Amino acid sequence: MFYQSVISHSAAQRSAPSRGPQARRQREVERLRHVILDAAEEILIREGYDHLSMRRLADAVEYAASTLYGYFPDKKAILCAVLERTTGALLDALGQAAATPGPLTRLRMLGRAYIEFALQYPRHYEVLFLLRGQNVPVIETPAFTAAVTYFREAVEEGVKRGIFRRVDAEETAQAFWAACHGLCALLLTHGDRYVFQPPARLLENLLTLQLEGLRPQAFGITANVHPVREASPAEATADAAG
Repeated sequence: MFYQSVISHSAAQRSAPSRGPQARRQREVERLRHVILDAAEEILIREGYDHLSMRRLADAVEYAASTLYGYFPDKKAILCAVLERTTGALLDALGQAAATPGPLTRLRMLGRAYIEFALQYPRHYEVLFLLRGQNVPVIETPAFTAAVTYFREAVEEGVKRGIFRRVDAEETAQAFWAACHGLCALLLTHGDRYVFQPPARLLENLLTLQLEGLRPQAFGITANVHPVREASPAEATADAAG
């Protein structure tokens, strides 16, 4: 996919020696690259993708447009680089939550980490999922793919262990993402128009509703696999030590 090719290319560009004239040049390249991406992010959030152009961006960073073309071939490549950078921050948050033992607790922690990331870094989240004028399907973005993969793996384990009822793990993971995203979008774009509970309480209530719906008992179903009790954090630590 285009996103992956741009990410691979940008990673190759940034591999260089750490000392000497070439290293100094590389640091200057990286500095300007960050300046370009910061300016692009500002335009994307304030005015939308349709208003991003190489000339507009060159004016913002006070460099010639030809200089920018030495870093990025077009504005879509710039968008991909902005998404790559922002996706990395989201993955850091989800990666920590993914280390939680037990699929039920892990899925709650993943959902919590996802929503808290959006509320703590609203500009980043808007770039990832709420940009105006971007005609790229969400399902093709690396942030969506990574988040749903984490959710799906927790669902698959929960089904396998009989903690969750038998469901299509991919569809359930996407539905879980949609619920989390819906709350994020509502709070970030319309939060001042409605009277809500505190966001932290809304977050926990939403996750509880989603997770309880995965339990076999919620539908009067007797699980085909004998449920396995999730270990407490202390038990999980002891098991790992042993």
